[in-house]
Amino acid sequence: MIGLAAASALVLVLQAAPAAAPAPFKARVSLAHLVVRVEGAELPRETTVRIGERLNLNIDIDAPATIESVQPRLEERLGDFDVLSIDSTPVERSDSGWRQHWRVTLAAFDKGEAHVPRFALDYTAAGGQTLAWWIDPGLTATITAPTVRADMPLRPMVGRLEPPPPSPWPRVLLIGGILSAVVGVFSIPAITWWLRALARRRQLAFFTQLQRELAKLGQAPARTPEEARTAYTRAAEILRLSVGRLAPGQTAALPSPELASHLARTGADGSRIAGRLRTSLSSVDAVRFGNTVPAPPRHAATLGEAGGVVQTMGESAVKHRQAKVKAS
Repeated sequence: MIGLAAASALVLVLQAAPAAAPAPFKARVSLAHLVVRVEGAELPRETTVRIGERLNLNIDIDAPATIESVQPRLEERLGDFDVLSIDSTPVERSDSGWRQHWRVTLAAFDKGEAHVPRFALDYTAAGGQTLAWWIDPGLTATITAPTVRADMPLRPMVGRLEPPPPSPWPRVLLIGGILSAVVGVFSIPAITWWLRALARRRQLAFFTQLQRELAKLGQAPARTPEEARTAYTRAAEILRLSVGRLAPGQTAALPSPELASHLARTGADGSRIAGRLRTSLSSVDAVRFGNTVPAPPRHAATLGEAGGVVQTMGESAVKHRQAKVKAS
């Protein structure tokens, strides 16, 4: 009874044991040297190659539609071989499934029998599940080295190489830097002179513009007391602006007599111009506040005199600026 029970249990265990899982797809693996053409036909060479020559590991995949993709799991080394490149053709689909060809370029750098070891083909089944199927190609290639004989001609020895000439760029940069420094030092006086001339021209341009405006006022007719008062008020403003440029200070609130005194306190040139300024301001104020219309000759003379005073103040301002620059 005990033996019968043990036999029954053994039969149940054998029936429950899972069978070996079938391959999810077909994979044909071959190893061949570079293909050559002989009279229109492609023939693989024998798998005896020299060190460093390339071999093609061809992997042909035939998969059903339930398999989404297949890819060989390869790294930089595959057994005795170096993996140089991995290429694949586009997928060819049909009603029953799809087909794809992979080509792995290998090279061995040691003599002897080189074997392609067992490696995995990663595949993605329907639903996105990633699995692996291991294959053992059992492929071998004989790696040989070139034969060296005693009567083989040897390459001539390479003579001693001369060192390359030194680069000229460091010397060019050094000379360029020295020339730039010399030009920069000698250009300082020229730049200083140019800046001073520019400031002088700007100073003269200010007074020249005021003088031209006075000349236009002298040419414009003053037929009524209102026109005369407007023209001479502007003339008084121009004289005040000129004094403010030559003798800076609170000149806007000074009356006409004190304006001339303020100019006289600037120095010898100021004292010389102050007399002419006082006379010109007196003539201008006589028309401004007298509610009169000057005769045309008198009108032109009064504003012409004011223009001369402005010109004199401009020349004095330029001279004063030059003296100040030399002193500094």
